[in-house]
Amino acid sequence: MMMKNIFCFLCLGILITSTLTEKSQNSEILPSCSNIMMKIAKKQIKYFGECSKEMKTSVTDPSQFHDKIQCVVKCVLDKGGMLSEDKKVTKQSFQDFMDQNVPELLHFVSHDLLQHCIEEFGPKMDHQEELCTAYGDYVKCLQEVITNIC
Repeated sequence: MMMKNIFCFLCLGILITSTLTEKSQNSEILPSCSNIMMKIAKKQIKYFGECSKEMKTSVTDPSQFHDKIQCVVKCVLDKGGMLSEDKKVTKQSFQDFMDQNVPELLHFVSHDLLQHCIEEFGPKMDHQEELCTAYGDYVKCLQEVITNIC
């Protein structure tokens, strides 16, 4: 189940890309959106590989890797620049991520779609929690939002 959620997290960028590509056919503003989302997805995949390697070297028992897979999600979010200094997703850290990765004309779409996830799960994120549960829950929320859009 956890691996499915991780896979869905990696596909998040691709799902957003396909949604915005369909919308871009009717708008001259969004044609580069699919390129932007593909770049984000490529970064996420790269970070996932790096974070998985880091996690494998930090666990003493290989069976712990499965239990702590949501910590890989936390690492990907952190390397991707979505977490604040205290390792939470906040409105500001999300805005910083958007500023670095998405043209300003598309910010309103992302904020409207994902605000609920930020407000519900951001405050629950505890960087000291051993299993990093809230980070996985945040990604599940993103997945649900994207699924409802598609």
